[in-house]
Amino acid sequence: MTIATTFKFDHLEAMSNHLGLFEHAHLTTPRLEHGYCTDDNARLLVVTSREPDTGAARRLSRLALDFVLAAVVGDGRCRNRMDSGGSWLDSPRTDDSWGRSVWALGVAATHGPIPAGSWPWPEPRLSYANAALAEALIAAGAALGDLAVLERGLAMLGWLLDLETERGHISVSGVSGRGPDDFGPQFDQQPIEVAAMADACWRAHEHTGEQRWLRGISAAASWFNGANDVGAVMRDDVSGGCFDGLHVDGVNLNQGAESTLALISTMQRARSLTLSAGSLVP
Repeated sequence: MTIATTFKFDHLEAMSNHLGLFEHAHLTTPRLEHGYCTDDNARLLVVTSREPDTGAARRLSRLALDFVLAAVVGDGRCRNRMDSGGSWLDSPRTDDSWGRSVWALGVAATHGPIPAGSWPWPEPRLSYANAALAEALIAAGAALGDLAVLERGLAMLGWLLDLETERGHISVSGVSGRGPDDFGPQFDQQPIEVAAMADACWRAHEHTGEQRWLRGISAAASWFNGANDVGAVMRDDVSGGCFDGLHVDGVNLNQGAESTLALISTMQRARSLTLSAGSLVP
């Protein structure tokens, strides 16, 4: 007997938006009023991680990974239900959704495009304005029509964005750099790193239209407004300047040219996408 083993991700893409995979459907239409659950997004991460990291599987795996990571809180417990507006509806706990999250993250770590313990960056350490390297490859690949170079730049940027995202906010490498054995959060964090991330995500979105790059830009803009490891606002709305660095215990109150230009550049990227897309995703 011949068993049909073909499948496609079309319906799962239709059942998803920028936040995650909806739980219920009326026939083939997602029922927005029922929102999302971690259980299904964890399952999505499992099945997409088993596939080559291209096309719909790539897009959905990033979506599912972001959802699962957002569901897990600092002590390791996991939330399960989110409404259609992106608000969590339950308290963290260690029930089925927690178990499925552990399972999904384990599968992703084992079968994902970047094996556990690897260092895919072309330099031995992250150093200064790191995302600019990925942006350069993306721009060059697009200009030359070289898909391999473009995909390499996107993969580098995706890896860097995942590495430098901590519990939903940007947590860039510290001024002393970051190597394979270093872990965040690191300090002092420089505004130039965040601006470089916003620029690279803007470039990536220009060439792919993928929602994850919008989220990167939104997170970069939010970093200046206090969505960072310390919860400190990095902008001075009286002077129009930006503080020079984020410390573990606050901010460097100096307002140099580089930092202020980084603030303005990031807000320009956020503004351009707000004008073209209506709003940035949270």
